[in-house]
Amino acid sequence: MESLQPIEALNLHESGTIKFEVDIEEIKPSIQDTSHCTPAFLVPNEQFPLITEPDKYDYSTGLKLEPPPLSRFNDVDTLMQFAQKWAKGHGYALTKKNSHKGKNVCLACDQYGEYISLKGPNQRQSTTKICGCKFRLRGSIPSPKDDSKDYQTSWNLLVSSNSTEEYNNIPEKIKVNSNDYSGAWAYISNSLLTFKKKFVTDWTSQNHHLGNQTRSCVESEHSYIKCFINTSNGELSTVFKNFKKEIDIQLNHIHHTMGKERVHKLTDVSPLFKKLLGTISIKAIKIIEEQFLKLKHQPNPQPCSKTLMNGMGIPCSHEIEKLINNKG
Repeated sequence: MESLQPIEALNLHESGTIKFEVDIEEIKPSIQDTSHCTPAFLVPNEQFPLITEPDKYDYSTGLKLEPPPLSRFNDVDTLMQFAQKWAKGHGYALTKKNSHKGKNVCLACDQYGEYISLKGPNQRQSTTKICGCKFRLRGSIPSPKDDSKDYQTSWNLLVSSNSTEEYNNIPEKIKVNSNDYSGAWAYISNSLLTFKKKFVTDWTSQNHHLGNQTRSCVESEHSYIKCFINTSNGELSTVFKNFKKEIDIQLNHIHHTMGKERVHKLTDVSPLFKKLLGTISIKAIKIIEEQFLKLKHQPNPQPCSKTLMNGMGIPCSHEIEKLINNKG
């Protein structure tokens, strides 16, 4: 006896087809020669029959416990009817294990799964038929490849480029992925890449951004204004008056945070940075502390990109090392 290996049916029907897959693990039929079974990837697509009327199919063919033949279907309901009728005629039963509407369906043997006793394995008193059968039957609707994902991935890589060399290698990929989108590459090269120094990381990291590298600085404010106006119940004149109050509240919150950081000081900070307490933000002190610890655990750091100093005005581990050496 030998167990059947997983068999997968290829997509045959070009439109509205169901991808049919039979997956069998550790099933040992009592009387069956599996030498006639051919893996699906070796079978040409046109050899799979299209089954549209399961009631007229001859289910007397095949041996006991044999899986359904590789086939193609126009809808999920037909696939399920055929699979269940075939299983009934060959000594087993199939039940729906899980499904996703418009995408795929998975059928499993009614003895699929493992029995878990609440009283312990030695105290089992149950008539359950669950025995861990590994038979599974899957049907899925193939979805076309979305080329826009490749385009979006290339664009994200371009925006996050950390070096000029890395940036120069990406536009060609975007150009290739934009072939199916009329005018897309022309718009990107003429309108967007002209302002690359405004949004590509390699250039924005060389300017004081204080940790805010949002590509659209006003987008969040636009969203806040729209949300405020949509939820307001008063007249238009009162809406703008109340909106001005909301802006004042935001500014007061910023001043409150700054004042709070001057009063509540860190206690677990290195003596080297104690004089900075109350003069710069707690976040900045934590970043400096992190750079100092990096220098402590890594005496010979990698070449400096100067992005931390240029972007946030905070000395990196390289600058801290220079200051310590000059003082010593």
